[in-house]
Amino acid sequence: MESDADATSADEGGLLARRPPRPPPPPPPPPDPSWPKRGAKAWESLSRTDPDAVWSFQGWAINNADKARDMMHGFISAVENASGPGHFSIIDMASDGRGEWPAWMTTFDGKPDPVFSSANFIWTCKIDALFLGLRGCVSLM
Repeated sequence: MESDADATSADEGGLLARRPPRPPPPPPPPPDPSWPKRGAKAWESLSRTDPDAVWSFQGWAINNADKARDMMHGFISAVENASGPGHFSIIDMASDGRGEWPAWMTTFDGKPDPVFSSANFIWTCKIDALFLGLRGCVSLM
């Protein structure tokens, strides 16, 4: 069995030697300071009505995780700073069964994202092709 070192030396000057290194991932965009302020105002209204409220955010709205990450960090952090963990839930509304949450759980460089990791997640899936309507036993949920 040939090792990677053997394969590299056997290909000297060949395809492996000519392959350019992959560029590093782009840096994250600078944070927008308006998102935490907006999140704090929204949470202030919700928690004034019900101090035990849970902000349930429709995950479909953050389908493009790269562009929405700053917004979600602002919202989640605002809720946690005011009331502690457990008051922000993201409802992952996948249509294909895979879910969006894997894209949210890591930072731009592939490390675990502590802000998203602190939010509650509810995974759902709506299969459009076979059935119309919702079915199931709500009392079991």
